[in-house]
Amino acid sequence: MYSAGISVHGVGNRLAHNLIHSAPHQAIGFSGNDHLIFRLQPTSPAWKLGFQPIPVEKIGLDSSPDRASWPVK
Repeated sequence: MYSAGISVHGVGNRLAHNLIHSAPHQAIGFSGNDHLIFRLQPTSPAWKLGFQPIPVEKIGLDSSPDRASWPVK
């Protein structure tokens, strides 16, 4: 059975001060929005395993003129 170390659903949940070690699949599974998920500690073993932080500054709406605007006609 597939199981995340922590599963979060809904809106506005806060995850902090969690130590996730050797989760069988993904560390955090989430759906919904407005969750606060805090970062790894500098000493986390995930860094040695090749974890790359999510570039949150690149996530969101793109205002590029190359993209269509809504509604598309």
